[in-house]
Amino acid sequence: SDGSCSTDVVDGKTAIAVVVYKSDDGKCGQAMALESVEGTYKWGFTEHNIGKLKDYSTASEASQDFASCENSKIIIDTMSGQRNAFQAVFKANEYTTEGTSEGDWCLPAAGIFTNIKNNQSIINTGFSRAGGTQFTTSTYAWSSTEWGYSSAWCSLLRESYGLNTFSLGGSKTSSNEVRPVIEF
Repeated sequence: SDGSCSTDVVDGKTAIAVVVYKSDDGKCGQAMALESVEGTYKWGFTEHNIGKLKDYSTASEASQDFASCENSKIIIDTMSGQRNAFQAVFKANEYTTEGTSEGDWCLPAAGIFTNIKNNQSIINTGFSRAGGTQFTTSTYAWSSTEWGYSSAWCSLLRESYGLNTFSLGGSKTSSNEVRPVIEF
């Protein structure tokens, strides 16, 4: 909650997230909330593409998207009058913990879930140590990465790249978990 990071829980400090991504140069990264936001939420409406948001038509392409808060900001700015339809991104943006405020958190980009799949053991150990909930191979959580008009990418660690779209849980009107990230 004080913005510091460590490899283990530190007495006197409150863990709020687990680092799930660090840039290649190690200068920035993203940490994921210990728990999902209570409930499940829709990504948006079907047959609506957010023009300013890049579409990713394959899991391979989507796995390279790490622009969590940038994507979230585009969705929020574009769809500000549609909070009830674009529930997932607004729930992530409203999330707060000790030491954070509304607007600090965002919906993770698809690449974050690929990174979780590729490092599942160590990341889940972090969640356990910090008192959080581990990701399972059947966790459906929304990303901020759009596939196109009808779908957005969500987590499904048993799939290639740890991602899924239209065929199972990625229809924009499906209800999935929201597990926010905070950038550092």
